[in-house]
Amino acid sequence: MLASIDTQVYAFINSEGRLMNNSRKVIDCRDFPNEIGCTLLISGSSKEVFNIALRHAVEEHGHKDTAEIRKLIKIMMKDEAKSKSKLKKVTKKI
Repeated sequence: MLASIDTQVYAFINSEGRLMNNSRKVIDCRDFPNEIGCTLLISGSSKEVFNIALRHAVEEHGHKDTAEIRKLIKIMMKDEAKSKSKLKKVTKKI
């Protein structure tokens, strides 16, 4: 039988063993009124969040892929650490 171990995640390490930049971005649909009641939270690098949010805005919310919606998405992105939707550090037994 294995003993349980408390673990905490403090940082993200990339595949090369380097500390990843901690400037993750988020967009939370709950922060913006929408007709479909969307609760999606997107988190990742600026590029990842932008690309997924643009696709989501077009496919799920019916927006057109325009310069205006692209600008709005960039404005909507927040630093994950400052977002009211940020994830909490979790301690779990393994």
